[in-house]
Amino acid sequence: MYAVETSRARQACNEFEFALPPLKGNFYYSYGKKNKEPAIRGRTVSRRAVLQGISLAGLALPLMQFLTPSECKAQGAEQKPGTVTEEAKMADQVAKKPVVIILDMAKGYGWEPGSFGYDMVAKVRQLKDAAYAAKVQVIHVNSMRRPTDNLPGQPSMMVGSDNLNVIPELQPVNKDIIIYKRFLSGFSHNDLDYTLRTMGCDTVLIAGASTDNTVLWTAGDAHQYRYRVVIVEDCTMVHREKEPPGAKECALRIIRSVLGGEVLPLKEVTAKYLKAT
Repeated sequence: MYAVETSRARQACNEFEFALPPLKGNFYYSYGKKNKEPAIRGRTVSRRAVLQGISLAGLALPLMQFLTPSECKAQGAEQKPGTVTEEAKMADQVAKKPVVIILDMAKGYGWEPGSFGYDMVAKVRQLKDAAYAAKVQVIHVNSMRRPTDNLPGQPSMMVGSDNLNVIPELQPVNKDIIIYKRFLSGFSHNDLDYTLRTMGCDTVLIAGASTDNTVLWTAGDAHQYRYRVVIVEDCTMVHREKEPPGAKECALRIIRSVLGGEVLPLKEVTAKYLKAT
């Protein structure tokens, strides 16, 4: 099957020749130290391209040995326009177990009446109520700092302080799960992933702040842990008053295009993922 065959090695001039049999025909590559350029059927290619080919072959070959010849042919075929990616397949699957994650809606972040961003609090409350009606678990993930963290200044989210508590507008939290993160992502140095997996969660509905910081980092980690990512667009914001207005949209664009996540308003999230039972 697909294997790299080393025909000879010459240590004296650091020269080697090898064959990478693709699907159609055999292409022989040679590389030498004495200003020799690798050639493929008369066409010269860069040394970097050859070395990159070796690296990619080394990654792919261990997996290809488990495929049948027909599967190998299918794997080797070029990706045609309209091919459905793995991310797209995940997005098309029906969510079996969604969970609402509310990020950094704690007292220490200044969610007080009349303050910048306070208008969003009512939306997050609606999200939480919709989750209750649909019997979907709500998880609050807030930052937590320790004196031993050796951070500059006086961090507001210090362990043992009232600042760590969820804001009054989102109380009570007796039905909710409270988790503390130690850095930017909601998954940072805690048991959030473990908690989600033991619940059988496959979809995270993310709200809170800030969109271009904790929300973005949490979405990235959730994607890499293979959860479906959904951002509740009107339940998240850049919680820094002096930031340019485009900061939120830039973060959401990364979530859409790079992570393959959904960005939906609360109304659509409720209809799709939080149907009352």
